[in-house]
Amino acid sequence: MTMKQSRPCLLYVGLAVIIGSILFVVGLLIGLYGISNGPCSTSSSTSIEDETIGGMMIDECKAEYIEQNLKLLSSRPHLAGTPAEKENAEMLVNLWTEYGFDSVRLLPYDVLLAYPDPDNPNTVMITDNGVGVFTSALTEAVLRPEDNNTDVVPPFNAYSAQGEPEVYHHFLVQGPLVYVNHGTSDDFDWLAKNRPDININGSIVIVKYGKGFRGHKSLKLKK
Repeated sequence: MTMKQSRPCLLYVGLAVIIGSILFVVGLLIGLYGISNGPCSTSSSTSIEDETIGGMMIDECKAEYIEQNLKLLSSRPHLAGTPAEKENAEMLVNLWTEYGFDSVRLLPYDVLLAYPDPDNPNTVMITDNGVGVFTSALTEAVLRPEDNNTDVVPPFNAYSAQGEPEVYHHFLVQGPLVYVNHGTSDDFDWLAKNRPDININGSIVIVKYGKGFRGHKSLKLKK
């Protein structure tokens, strides 16, 4: 290879080194200044801003504010699907809009809900040899005059099957008493395994409140 032939090769190599160096410096600058100012920045200014917003939110979570909001939302009965509940939802929409939320919408949903019949309520009676010794109350005692509201929902167990029409008003149940802890599937499995002499069919089961929705317990007992 002659000297004249090697000069173009050296020229190309030099240009490649220069271009590569320029691209490296440009990439380094973008990495240092471009990405650091993006939405995923971990700079100190962003951290300070996050801490400021978080502090403001914590400062607003005061017990007296929670008490005021709770009284406002629960000042009257507001069973799901009733006009009172819709008014509560509309109040929150207006309040959050006033607070400056970007978007607040009230979306309707079609759901299956259960409601009691105030003209034909359910009661539970305990009898002793055919004599009634206890009948469940349809209303709770009014502890404060301001709590006396005619729209209070009477007691009912949502989604439970109704009794026969002739016994719907006073649902009389007779049978031996069986304690089933929380009434979970594991509790019934334990009872069947360890106490096969106890038959819950036709019995009145005593269920401890907790570890599950109360309506779920009634559904399990009907299986």
